Amino acid sequence: MNSQQSAPRITDVVPANFLCDSRTMEKIAESQLLDEKALESLEANLSVLESRQRCLMDELTTVERLISDAVAEQTRLRSSIATHQSFLFYSPVRSLPGEVLSEIFLHYIAIAQSVHRDVFQEIVASHRIHTPILQVCRRWRTTALADPRLWTTIL
Repeated sequence: MNSQQSAPRITDVVPANFLCDSRTMEKIAESQLLDEKALESLEANLSVLESRQRCLMDELTTVERLISDAVAEQTRLRSSIATHQSFLFYSPVRSLPGEVLSEIFLHYIAIAQSVHRDVFQEIVASHRIHTPILQVCRRWRTTALADPRLWTTIL
């Protein structure tokens, strides 16, 4: 440093909350003047801090993107759930009384059995005729099993 120029004071150069290793900060605080070595140390620390800040900004950008993607996925899932619930809970078939549902099942079985007129085919197919009705949902299964008219065929 030029002897005619006064060295910068620490309070003019370094903010109060500057992060630096404790040894360097103690040395700077004792002298209150920055020599070349102290300036080099501060510049190196500043470089490290700026690099770390860039890394954190990149991480924040990544996290913000992940949050944005998660919020978008949550919105899509809510919409899909609402659609599924509307089909499940507000379907006209769900409002049919059990007696009407049983009548529909009887007509279905009659049509299915007429397709299989041969006795052998009827015996083999009778199990398969009832299976779709029993596998739709719990209500259909309970309704079908409770109506003895659906089970008049003896294997």
